[in-house]
Amino acid sequence: MFNCRLPKPEGGTVVNRIIPLGLVAFALCSGPAFGQSSCESLASLKLPHTTITSSRMVSAGPLSNTQAMTVPEHCEVKGIIRPTKDSEIQFAVWLPPIGWNGKYLQVGNGGWAGSVPDRNMIDPLSRGYATAGTDDGHEGGNGAAWAIGHPEKLIDFGYRAVHETNVQSRAIVYAFYGRDASLSYFVGCSDGGREALMEAQRYPADFNGIIAGAPANNWSHLFTGFDGTNRQRWQHLPAVFLRRNCRPFKMRCLQHATQWMVSKTLFWMTRVLAASILGCCCVKRPRTRNV
Repeated sequence: MFNCRLPKPEGGTVVNRIIPLGLVAFALCSGPAFGQSSCESLASLKLPHTTITSSRMVSAGPLSNTQAMTVPEHCEVKGIIRPTKDSEIQFAVWLPPIGWNGKYLQVGNGGWAGSVPDRNMIDPLSRGYATAGTDDGHEGGNGAAWAIGHPEKLIDFGYRAVHETNVQSRAIVYAFYGRDASLSYFVGCSDGGREALMEAQRYPADFNGIIAGAPANNWSHLFTGFDGTNRQRWQHLPAVFLRRNCRPFKMRCLQHATQWMVSKTLFWMTRVLAASILGCCCVKRPRTRNV
């Protein structure tokens, strides 16, 4: 790093020496850090079971044509982590080229994850953090069909993707800036809150600080509650609606549920989800008698 203290003038007046030196010092201290690598050079970085797919400078501008969200200029590194043969953990790291505060902040996902939470990465980047996020090892966040027959992907979603992203992203931070982050944090809400609790329990040394907002943890209890809520909703629908809309799909629901329950690779998470499907499609309204 440059020493920004001005040297003591050897001759002349203080005024005619300190102005040009001050301009030079400002230019040095506001530019890239000494020893900082180029963004493009990170494309050839070799990391364990990780492939860097792209590394490029991104100019300041809107995120995905969303005018309301402006992303500062940054070095964007994308990669895929494959700790197992069935793993496909996509992640992204955003590095401020100037004004890095020396810290690293990783953001969590929501729902079933399924994409890199780049919207959550804008605020920490604008505050000078090197920031990263992951898709938790699968694409698409509308359900858990990706977990059927893929136990390693379920483990990636459960905890491994966040940990691996932290390890590889911090290695990228070191390669870019020439030094480690002085402090590292994780921030997540909902499923990101669950990820935060898993990190604290399984990998307490990964981060100096963890924020777990509204954590969607204790899934056995949580999804059982979802199933009960769905059943209550369907029981209040008119009987004629259930006859017309439920019965045609009953066999399909049972077939899907059977496939889920028979598969040897299903974990308790997907079994509970199967119960939720039965609650949505195949619940009959209880018969009542007029008194």
